[in-house]
Amino acid sequence: RFLIVSDMHIGRPEDALEGSTRLTTETPDKPINDNPFESLKIFIKQKKLQFNGILNLGDITNKGFISGFNVGIKMMRELGLICQCPVIFTPGNHDYCYEFEDGAVKLLKRTINYPTDKDDANGNFWGKGYCLYKIEDVLFLICNSGKDVHRKEDRSNIPSFEDEFIEQIKSELERINHRGPKIALTHHHIIQHSDIVGRYNANDTIDHADKFLSTLSDANFNCVLHGHKHISRFMEANNLAI
Repeated sequence: RFLIVSDMHIGRPEDALEGSTRLTTETPDKPINDNPFESLKIFIKQKKLQFNGILNLGDITNKGFISGFNVGIKMMRELGLICQCPVIFTPGNHDYCYEFEDGAVKLLKRTINYPTDKDDANGNFWGKGYCLYKIEDVLFLICNSGKDVHRKEDRSNIPSFEDEFIEQIKSELERINHRGPKIALTHHHIIQHSDIVGRYNANDTIDHADKFLSTLSDANFNCVLHGHKHISRFMEANNLAI
C-alpha cells in the first residue's frame, strides 16, 4: 500500500492570491481548517492508515521557488516519519530552482535522501537519468523526465526518452530479472489524456514514450504513475495501468 502525493506547488503567499497554487510557505502555520497538510496528517492518524512507502511525483514547489521546495521536502519527511516508511521522489519541472546559486540541478543533488534514501540509487538517477529502488518485494523504476533541463533556457525543451536511454533501462531490467510487482514513476505524461484536450503543449508529454511503454510492458511492469497536469485519470495501454 502506497501513499501518492503529487504537484503540491508550494509557492509564495502572493501565488495563492493570483490562483496559481493553494499551498504556500505560510500554510504550515495556518489552522487545520485552512491547512490541507495538517488535515492529511490527522486523517492518516484517525484512520490508522499504514503504508509501505510514500511516492512523490514531482512539483513540490511552484515556479522554482527555493523556500517552497525546502518546506515541501520537510513536509514529505514528516509524512514519512508519521507513516514510518520510506519516501521516494521524482522531480517535476517546477522543482528546478534556477535562482539557486550553484544551479537548479545542484539544489536537487544536495537535498538529503533525494530522490531516494540510497546513495547508489541517487548516483544512478543523476548520472543515468533513472534508478531502481525496492520497497519490500516491489521494484520501482524512478525516471527523471526533466533530465535534459539544467538552465532556465532549457525550460522549453520537450522531455524525451531517447533510444539509448530506453536500451539502458531494458538491459538493466533483464539483468536483475525481478519477478515481483514493478512500478515506474515519472513526472511528465506518458500519453495524452483525452479529457484535457487543449490544455497540452509540446513539452507536457514525453517524446518516444511509446518505446518506453513497450519496454515496460515487455518487462511485465504493472503500472506507470505520473503527475504534471493535476487531473486524476486512470487508463490502460500496452497492458499497463497508467
